[in-house]
Amino acid sequence: EKDEISLADAGANAVVGILSDDYSAFHYMDGLTVSVGAYELTSHILELRTEDMPDNGNVLNVLGYIVIDHYDTAQLSKKQYEALQAWVKNGGILILGTGSNYQNVLHGFNDDFLTGTFGTVDKKTLSWSVQGQDVTMEDVDCIALSLDGGKELSAYAEDGTAYYKEVGNGRVVMLAYDLGME
Repeated sequence: EKDEISLADAGANAVVGILSDDYSAFHYMDGLTVSVGAYELTSHILELRTEDMPDNGNVLNVLGYIVIDHYDTAQLSKKQYEALQAWVKNGGILILGTGSNYQNVLHGFNDDFLTGTFGTVDKKTLSWSVQGQDVTMEDVDCIALSLDGGKELSAYAEDGTAYYKEVGNGRVVMLAYDLGME
């Protein structure tokens, strides 16, 4: 049984676990510099596979973030799902990319841990400022959503495409779009 993830020195690194059916779409996340408060962190991705996903939340503590995108969460066992919940409650940040694939991503969340209202998928233009550069993506599939108990991430986007919810000491971030899109 694989129960431990070990890193010699996490230092100024943010280890991001990716749970997806298409890991190639997330290589752009590896090595990104991310500002978190006064700190600058370098991201390093770790591909999580269903068969290797721990069923103990403490084992996940080496991860600062877990991204679920292009993945049917119903594949997780009950213990794996409970470990994910415990990890979030203990301070982990879970990021869900949805878009036109929202039903698979949310399939396994069948309790009150994460609920909301989901509408139609429409095309939107998304804009961000990344390290002083404006980035725009047009015709992005976005689901109309609202997260129960959540708040819009208005500092990130003011178009209803990003919400967060505090869960214990952690946070769930739900994006109306797919992070693995071209």
